[in-house]
Amino acid sequence: MKYLKLFAAAAAVTCAAGAFELEPHGRGNKKIILCGWEFAYLTPADYLANADELDKTPADGVVIYIQKNPAVGRNFTVAEIMNGTIWKDEQLADLVEPMKQMAKHRSMKHSFLKSFRSPKERRIDWRDEKSWAVVASNVATVARLAKKVGFPGIQMDLEDYSKKRQFWRVETDPPFAELNKHVRARARQIGKAIFEAYPGITIFSYFGLSELFFQLEEKSVLAVARTKRDLQPAFLNGLLDVMPPTARFQEGTENAYRYDYAKRDFLTAKTRNSNWYMPLVEPENRVKYLTQVITGFGIYLDMYVNDENASWYFPAIDGSRLEYLRRNVGQALSGTDEYVWLWGEKGRWIDWKVTPPGMLHGGAKKGRWDEMMPGGLFEALRLLKDPGKYLLPRIEKAIADGTVTNIVSNPGCLPAKAVEPGLRDGRLPRPFGRWQKTPAKGMARSLIGTDTASGDGDSCCLFIKGENGGCLTFENDNASPAGSWYYVNVRVKGDGAWPTLNFRTASRKWLSPKRLLPVEGDNPEEWNTAHGCVQVPEGASGFTLTLGAMGLGPNEIVRYDNIRIYPLPAELVTGMKFPKGE
Repeated sequence: MKYLKLFAAAAAVTCAAGAFELEPHGRGNKKIILCGWEFAYLTPADYLANADELDKTPADGVVIYIQKNPAVGRNFTVAEIMNGTIWKDEQLADLVEPMKQMAKHRSMKHSFLKSFRSPKERRIDWRDEKSWAVVASNVATVARLAKKVGFPGIQMDLEDYSKKRQFWRVETDPPFAELNKHVRARARQIGKAIFEAYPGITIFSYFGLSELFFQLEEKSVLAVARTKRDLQPAFLNGLLDVMPPTARFQEGTENAYRYDYAKRDFLTAKTRNSNWYMPLVEPENRVKYLTQVITGFGIYLDMYVNDENASWYFPAIDGSRLEYLRRNVGQALSGTDEYVWLWGEKGRWIDWKVTPPGMLHGGAKKGRWDEMMPGGLFEALRLLKDPGKYLLPRIEKAIADGTVTNIVSNPGCLPAKAVEPGLRDGRLPRPFGRWQKTPAKGMARSLIGTDTASGDGDSCCLFIKGENGGCLTFENDNASPAGSWYYVNVRVKGDGAWPTLNFRTASRKWLSPKRLLPVEGDNPEEWNTAHGCVQVPEGASGFTLTLGAMGLGPNEIVRYDNIRIYPLPAELVTGMKFPKGE
């Protein structure tokens, strides 16, 4: 049939447009960054030797640890960046070329160099400007390396691993209000060095202000910071003081480890970050905070493989713990400004081939994540991250192979018998219907019917003409079960088209919201595509595909043709193989 012949060309247009989404993903550019114990002792040589395998994962980048290399005078690791030793550019020079090669790989292009972190050996007095100058210089050295090799920035980890309480007031510190002034000044000192080294840097932090509220309610935020004697707000304000418009800071929301898609936690976190935490940001920095502090989310992989008695644990959904991860990552990708970072401790992404001095962390030897969470981990995350790039071709292939079936019996809108060419008001071929409200006084009734003089690839289509509006309809009283998916693809011509899929209950009450099928293409004088992948909501018994028009003038016409609705198997949409019997 003609609609199958035209499908490939239409799909090419829709892929390029990049508007194909499963969630309300907002702006595109979503990335997955791999982090954790697995990467703690790897060298650039290890990454390059395993690059082809790493490229098979859904990674866009990794967090890279700088290792010792006495041959070039680098007798330190990133854990020692605050220990008082000056790091020089020449001590990192051997990393430049291999890291440039790493950045050419899809899985490492958007990597971050681990840099500023809480001290390992001693707490530095916030009034000690000289000692902090060394820290600022060292972090700037790492920032310059990131810029040279083409990585987007550095990673900041201020968790108190060594229990030195660098970012909390201790007994020997001055009073809290005075101490905050010193902390802010030190942050300006560090920030100035970073931003001079790399003006366009992204500081990828596992947490920012969200750290204050680990396992706490986000109430009375100023009082919480004072009660905890927390210095993070002063430090972030100092960075913002000197941050140029070209730089960014990621609030990585490590608390998201326990977030649950069912509670919409990832989406409400945006309100926390941009609204509830605002009293912690000085008024002069609030515009920068809203425009240059981006929200990211951490996902703790071990929660999806740990024993049910573990405190960090998520159970199975539909017999699959991978499905819980998939749903959480999906909502995280929807809520993030750019990055979702996947932290793992007792597992690995690939079977690394590592040579000394590199080594694999013992925790990573437990097993591969895709084996401990069977069912298609890599493909599931790829489909979530970029449905237009990865899911749409899968759907196209299924249509071409005939493994999914269009439930619209007359997609080409052909009349039952040959008729004279022209606009035939009120005449609709099966299985289509129409709805039209009574015109307002002085308004002419719109025409709704079949155009037998034009079409998408032939000379027949459906049309709406006139300012009274109305719509064409396709009814289905037997919707697939809740949670299943339909792919809807309609060809459209004319400005003002309004195609939606509307679910309803068994008592024919509409379920909100409607699912709009965005029209792609800039020229309404040509045939364009409106399409979408739509999930069936709870309580739906049937649906109506409504092919409407918005705000037409008396002589404007919207045409529809090649109408296709495909029920999709869950495995096609999710990329997963569910346990048998589920």
